Amino acid sequence: MNILRLATVFPMRAAIREENRYRTKVAGVANSTLVGADMAREMYLLNAQFNVNMRHGYNIRTGLVLNTQGANQHVQTMITLNNDVTGSATQGSASNQPRYMSDADVGFNVCTFDGVDDFLRSFDTAMLQNVNEGSIIAIAKDTNRAAGDASHNVAYVQNNNFSHRLAVQTRGASAENFRAIGRRLDNDQATTFATTPSAAGWHFLAGIADYQNGVLRGNFDGVMTSDANFLLAAGGTSSGSTSNTPSTEIVLGAQTTAPVSRLPGSLSAVYIFQSVLTQEYINACIDIHKRYGFGIP
Repeated sequence: MNILRLATVFPMRAAIREENRYRTKVAGVANSTLVGADMAREMYLLNAQFNVNMRHGYNIRTGLVLNTQGANQHVQTMITLNNDVTGSATQGSASNQPRYMSDADVGFNVCTFDGVDDFLRSFDTAMLQNVNEGSIIAIAKDTNRAAGDASHNVAYVQNNNFSHRLAVQTRGASAENFRAIGRRLDNDQATTFATTPSAAGWHFLAGIADYQNGVLRGNFDGVMTSDANFLLAAGGTSSGSTSNTPSTEIVLGAQTTAPVSRLPGSLSAVYIFQSVLTQEYINACIDIHKRYGFGIP
């Protein structure tokens, strides 16, 4: 077998293994199993093509554990795409589990948070610890952008000081906007990018942290922002690796420490990377999710 054939066969074999793993993850969820397998394979190949390090991927159609409460189903766990049990986002308290319910805009069930006390969390304490690069992607819909908490956290990695290491929000500082927010060192000032959403409904949000070069950028519905500098606590710019301290948690649908920040709305996918994402990667990622009907404008 020549080198070219090896380069072609091995990624495909790996992709087939991924497909077979994800066929079983959504067993019992109507009409989702094959779609989930296809999406898992496409995301695997996309990440390999762009050589990005996806640490965790939570997708409503590729990995779920559901809990039935009366006539309703709730999301107990979103299983991470890398099949790392410790990285899965889960909620053991039935009263805090988001609903698994149909969304008219996309035509399938999504993870819906009440904006009061619903959230999922992962205790991957090494997430974005002592790294040079990090990114978060979320596909979400906020159904009450004008009210509720001052900020609506969709997904965030919390640092050792219980602050944002990196996060994306659908509302921030009591304003209707999309935000990417983060800091490099635990004691740094927060750096924020905000933009006014063009419409209600589903949107693609990304926070991209090039810690090594000291810049944060956002990408909202495929439009990349300019760069903003990470800021030291005492002023001045901050660059280099993140603090070598553990992250306390990854949270979907809320910020669980003060100031509490809860999402009244739904999410269908969250991906967390230890890489800086390019516009080309984001374009391809958006294309995959549009083809599977995720409602991105």
